[in-house]
Amino acid sequence: MINFSFAGSKFFLQSYPPRPEHCLSFYVKGVENVEYQKSGVKNGNLSTVLFGQQTEVTNRFNSSDFLLIQVVFKPGGLYRLTNIPSNCLTNQYIDAQTVFSKEIKYVNEKILECKSYLQMIAVVENFLLKETKHKSCEIHPLDIATTKIFSSDTIPSVDVLAKAAFQSTRNFERHFMQRMGVSPKYF
Repeated sequence: MINFSFAGSKFFLQSYPPRPEHCLSFYVKGVENVEYQKSGVKNGNLSTVLFGQQTEVTNRFNSSDFLLIQVVFKPGGLYRLTNIPSNCLTNQYIDAQTVFSKEIKYVNEKILECKSYLQMIAVVENFLLKETKHKSCEIHPLDIATTKIFSSDTIPSVDVLAKAAFQSTRNFERHFMQRMGVSPKYF
C-alpha cells in the first residue's frame, strides 16, 4: 500500500527497475502514468491495472495525492487466477477491468469508504476470493517447485527446479514461460 499527499507539483517521477513479480494495482486516489524506458511505450490513467513480468525499467509519474493498493502475486499466482499465459502479459500495463469480473469496478469505491488500511485490504481480499471461485485453475507441481526460488539461500538451478516439479527440463522451461512470462534463467 502506498499513500501520500504533498504540496508542490502535480506529478513527480520515479524510476522502477524490473522485478520478478506480477501485480494487480488499485489506484484509489490519484493517477499514475507509466513510460517504458527502452520501448518508449506509454500507458496510464487507469483505476485498476494488471502488470505482467517487467523486463525493462519504467518511469512512473504519480500525482501528489495518491493512494495505491497493490497485490503482488506469488510465482504463478496470476496465471492460476486468470488462466492467461504470463508471457502475454510481459511488459504490459493492462486495464484490469478487461480481465476480471465487473465487480472490479466497485472495489475502489468500497476502499474509499473504509476507515482503516485493514478494512481496505479486506475489500481487496474479498474481491480476489470471489474471483478465485469463478476462474482459478489447479495448482501445478511447477507452482510448488518455484517457491524454492524465494525460500532458499541459494538460487536453485533450472534442473533442480524441474526435478522438483517432476518434469523434464524442457517441459519445465515451457510451463515456466507460460506461468511466469519469462524463462526460468531470466527470472
